[in-house]
Amino acid sequence: REYIAAFLNTFKRLPVKVLWTTDLENIPELPENVKLAKWVPQPSVLAHPNCRLFITHGGRNSLIEVINVGVPVVAMPFYYDQRYNVGFYEHLGVGIKLDFWTISEDSFYKAITTALHDKRYKENAEKISRLVRDQPMSPMDSAVFWVEYVLRHRDSQHLR
Repeated sequence: REYIAAFLNTFKRLPVKVLWTTDLENIPELPENVKLAKWVPQPSVLAHPNCRLFITHGGRNSLIEVINVGVPVVAMPFYYDQRYNVGFYEHLGVGIKLDFWTISEDSFYKAITTALHDKRYKENAEKISRLVRDQPMSPMDSAVFWVEYVLRHRDSQHLR
């Protein structure tokens, strides 16, 4: 529960609105700039023009969604794959990695404000997003190609 207080105290200090997806309910003294939700349509929220930062554990799907829209990341990974994912995004200059087990209110605040105010994080996120989305065909055309490919090469063992 200490981390919840650290999160809330950090959010309270921020001059931005915070949407926190969590199962927590009835949090006393919830800061006015914080809205709790059990579930949100994450890709839509990330794509909203007012979304300036994504705070996450660094799961693969979340990072794919966030890189697609070009939003910087502050992440606190729990498991090995998440550490790897977040380390890669940190290496690309689109995110900041924190250790959840040693996080403090000050380190959390510093990471958030750095990611929000240092233009390089947003610029790098947008650059990587453009690179990832620059494909020779649309997702629908790609899906059609691969279905037709399988039909053309039914006898290929590598397709099984």
